Amino acid sequence: MKMRTILAAAAVLCLAAGCVKEQSVAPKIMAELSEPETRTCIEAAADATGKLPMLWEESDAVGVFFADGSSNAKYVNISGKNPNAAFGAAEQVSGSEIAYVYYPYSAANNGKAATALSGNVPAEQAMDGSIHGDYKWGEMKSVVEGGYKFKFHNMVSLVRFNIDATGTVLAGEKLETVTLTVTRDGAAVPVVGDFTFSAADGNYSLGAQTSNTLTTVWNKDASGIFSGYASILPEVKSGDKLTFVL
Repeated sequence: MKMRTILAAAAVLCLAAGCVKEQSVAPKIMAELSEPETRTCIEAAADATGKLPMLWEESDAVGVFFADGSSNAKYVNISGKNPNAAFGAAEQVSGSEIAYVYYPYSAANNGKAATALSGNVPAEQAMDGSIHGDYKWGEMKSVVEGGYKFKFHNMVSLVRFNIDATGTVLAGEKLETVTLTVTRDGAAVPVVGDFTFSAADGNYSLGAQTSNTLTTVWNKDASGIFSGYASILPEVKSGDKLTFVL
């Protein structure tokens, strides 16, 4: 299964100069997402090309590392739910030359090196239209007037759940959860949990707390055909056994 490549298209992020408290820093980020597969929430229906449009959410934030050693500055979405978002510094920053960017920002990475950041794919994920546990690293492409361009790459895989309740015992009932368990030759394959990653190149290593079971929470009446999306660690391979329990 090509789980890692489902959402592997790139995005372009332009970091432009601006101001939050002082004009001596570069506190704004203009995020231009030319490929819909890299955005962080999903529209309800496919567009004319058959792709599912995906957007930045109002709550999205990225972590920024500067060449002078300043680390993990928080930049927040200031343009709302949009395919092309603008980000501004949440507080004063001291750096001016940006080296690395990652998504999503986490205060747990304060004081850590850009090559040793902490991430977590939740073991329980709500099927609410947002993508939970999504991680990306930014590859710097060029320096532009007033800022920089970054190309974003996904670090986790996206699983799409398609459920057709038509003519089944599930029709008309309330679907609460769907559990996914992954094994390989009887051994557990980690799909959720902790990992360490690099904002410099996207390399990652599994942490001590992982699990081969993901629980998706639906809490909806089952009727017709419906879908949901969840993030998993990119460890699943062709031939692995995927077991679903409703």
